[in-house]
Amino acid sequence: MSSFMPGLNRPIAESAPDFAAADILACQNQPECFPEFPEAAGKLEQASRFRRNYLLPEAERRPRLVILSDSFGINIAPGFTPYFAEVWHFSMNALDRRLTPAERTEMRHVIFDLFQPDIVLHAYTETAILWGDEYLETVRRFVTGQ
Repeated sequence: MSSFMPGLNRPIAESAPDFAAADILACQNQPECFPEFPEAAGKLEQASRFRRNYLLPEAERRPRLVILSDSFGINIAPGFTPYFAEVWHFSMNALDRRLTPAERTEMRHVIFDLFQPDIVLHAYTETAILWGDEYLETVRRFVTGQ
């Protein structure tokens, strides 16, 4: 905070959320987070999955949220968990560079056709705007399947 507002000092004691205490199942940045496409998930810079810790059948886990973002998204994704049965987050930063067209197609199929999110949130910081049209074009191609 002090870098944005000189003279304001608000230390943050916790650097990572306590998911267990919040009764949230969290899997972050590991291929096993997405057994539906582990190879592609392992290649992404950020791919995370959060859900409340209860035993409803998968088909009844509603509503569902997918967050497509730049690297900023990993910081906001866990905060949506109390309001959604399941939250999936993916950084779009390295999507075109790291995944093959076949991996992108399979990932898109799982996310949109099988998981069937109720809401898709595209979140990005001003840095993505500075990258120009390339970042937004990557997201557009992924969402539309082009």
